[in-house]
Amino acid sequence: MTELQDKLYREDLPKFLRQLEELLIENKTGYFVGNKLTLADLAVYSTLENPFRDFPNMYTKFPQVVNNRKKVGSQPQLAAYLSSRKLTDM
Repeated sequence: MTELQDKLYREDLPKFLRQLEELLIENKTGYFVGNKLTLADLAVYSTLENPFRDFPNMYTKFPQVVNNRKKVGSQPQLAAYLSSRKLTDM
């Protein structure tokens, strides 16, 4: 792990995830905005794709974020894409 990755894992990512968790708790719907899937949910899903893969243990403290990822990832069209795409490293 590089120094930058270490800082991301120990400082930046937890702070960001706490903020996301608070937004989801405040909205009370499992989505970031309103009560259905929006671009906000897709943007967060996409942004967290690599960190979620690289630091899976980080998310245990953020159940609302995990639940949102499950909701977003289970959307039929997105699920179909995710199951067929080739994974790439950053």
